[in-house]
Amino acid sequence: KNYNIFLISETWLSPDKPFMIGGFDTVKKNRIDRTGGDIIILVNNKIKYRRIADIFYDSAIEASAIEVFLEGERLVLVSCYRSPNSARE
Repeated sequence: KNYNIFLISETWLSPDKPFMIGGFDTVKKNRIDRTGGDIIILVNNKIKYRRIADIFYDSAIEASAIEVFLEGERLVLVSCYRSPNSARE
C-alpha cells in the first residue's frame, strides 16, 4: 500500500535538527516548555496542503493541524497528544 500522510506523536526529535524522509514534507511541532513528546505530520510532497497556524496550546496537550486539498475537496487533519502524566481537569 502507498501511504500518503502520517500523524505521529511522541517523536522525541531534537528541535534544532531537521527531520526528513524522501518524498515527504515535514510539519513539526515541538513542545515549548520542555523536551520530549512532540508531534510530526508527514505529507507526501505530491499532495497540496497548508499548515494551520497553532490551533491550540496548553501545557498538557499538544496539537498540530493541516488542511489537505484533494480533488476539489478539503480535509482538515488534526494530531493531538496528551501526556499520561499531565494533570486531568
